[in-house]
Amino acid sequence: DGIARGVDDLWNGMLDLFGADRAPRTMEGDEAAFKEYGLDENLIEEYTLQVPENGDTAHEFFIAKVRDGKMAEVEKILEQRKEAIAARWADGTDAAMAYAKAPVIYKNGNYIMLAVYEDADTLRTEFERLVGEMEKK
Repeated sequence: DGIARGVDDLWNGMLDLFGADRAPRTMEGDEAAFKEYGLDENLIEEYTLQVPENGDTAHEFFIAKVRDGKMAEVEKILEQRKEAIAARWADGTDAAMAYAKAPVIYKNGNYIMLAVYEDADTLRTEFERLVGEMEKK
């Protein structure tokens, strides 16, 4: 449906931002990966979850369209997930993985994104731009 398409468009737009050389090596998260978030599906209309493809990256992205009035609840749950990810990488000494210690959460309109990626500022700019474009449609 249109809602699924919207989140797909957002993710595909993010992929365009990365380009081939900086694309995160992720794969679609399965049901077990979604359960790790502890999110009730009734809180969101649609989502995409991208998890690390293998152990050489910590890249992870969760993007959702949140049901009206549920943003605070969803954000609280994502904050817990963010802390869990940061804790998992807290002792890491690999400088290339430093970004994993500081996942980010961005909101715009009814959309929220949790991201584990090196260039958080660019992600924010692009996320806000893409959501803005979608909301104009």
